[in-house]
Amino acid sequence: WSLVPKAVHKTREGIEKKWDFKRESAGTQRLLHLLPWVFHLFSQPTVLVVDELSQHLHTLLTREFVRLCLE
Repeated sequence: WSLVPKAVHKTREGIEKKWDFKRESAGTQRLLHLLPWVFHLFSQPTVLVVDELSQHLHTLLTREFVRLCLE
């Protein structure tokens, strides 16, 4: 038994389509991998080292991520 993430998107008609998360963009996958660390940062102060943070992330999303970590 294992959990397999699925991506869910709605069509223009409002129908939900599901597919393997591996088909999502590299930026979306990268963001999902970083989220647990963000929650950890909010629960206790710590040092987070991320190599090539902006790799695959939109510029504004990278900026917002850094801003949240610095608060």
